[in-house]
Parts: sequence; structure tokens; C-alpha cells
Amino acid sequence: MDDSMQKYAGSSDREQAVFRVEVATQNTEDDIEARNALHELREYGLSQLTSARSSRIYAIRGNLTYLDIDRIAGELLTDPVLEMFSVNQTVFPELGSLEHMIEIARRSGVMEPSETSALKVTAALGLKVDQIRLGWRYIFNGPVSKSVLYTAVLRILANPVIEKVAIDSELNLM
Repeated sequence: MDDSMQKYAGSSDREQAVFRVEVATQNTEDDIEARNALHELREYGLSQLTSARSSRIYAIRGNLTYLDIDRIAGELLTDPVLEMFSVNQTVFPELGSLEHMIEIARRSGVMEPSETSALKVTAALGLKVDQIRLGWRYIFNGPVSKSVLYTAVLRILANPVIEKVAIDSELNLM
């Protein structure tokens, strides 16, 4: 458990904090988002990519405890039959030597309808959430350079006008 989770784990004290929740399918076969992204990038010419995984990432700001975040993630953001989640850590293990992590999220000020819906539902649950931001994380495996993958992602998976992209590092979603 990292320091940011230890501060809140088991605590009923509410503090203004930003939590990062990651949600992914439990099985690779069910990861349709990753399968589609991999197909698109191979069609673009990156045939050396061998596999992919994806996850939704949420940054949640509010006067919340770790138990509140666990409730939001478990009851609102995750399908418990098909998906798993983690708070303030990745659901995937360390990256291998031939893997790259890509994160894509809307730029500040660009509307994401699911964020507004999630805010309404958390309010209905009686939780004080000030902001929710959504992004996507992809893990691609294969002998491709960082720069070639980044260029392809900007052309195929992201819209750089309204989205920001990071490779091999986490985006600040807030």
C-alpha cells in the first residue's frame, strides 16, 4: 500500500484529496477496448505489436475517505462480474522491457458527459465529490520505439486538439 492509501485506509476522517482509480477487465479476452486499439494500430502499420491491455482511469477529488472511494469504485465505476479496480496504484503489474504505457485524457475544460453523470450518482449516494476526470490507459507489447508508437497513437487513438497523451508516464487528470 502506498503512502497516499495508508493515509486513508480504514480511516473515517474526511479530507480533501485526489484519488486515482483504475478499472480493467479481469480477463484479457474481455478487453474489447484493447483489442480494438491493437487492431487499429496494426492496420496503421505497427504489425510488431503483439498484445494490448486497457483500463479506464478516474481522478476523483473530494472530501472522501478510502472507504468512500472503495464504495464509488465498487458500486459505480466497476462491473464486479467482469472488472477489477485498484486505488492509487495500477491494476497491471510492472511493465516488461517490450511494453509501453499510453494514457489519454480530455484536456482541462473539455466536457466528458460520463464525468457529469458520475458526479450526479455520487451525490445521490450522499458522497461529497468535487470533480471526476476520466482517461484511458493502454499497455502495448511489442518491439516498437516510443516515438513511433506515440506518433501512431496521436493519429489513430487520440484527438490531440481535445485530448492530452502521455507515453510511459501517468497523466495528471485534474
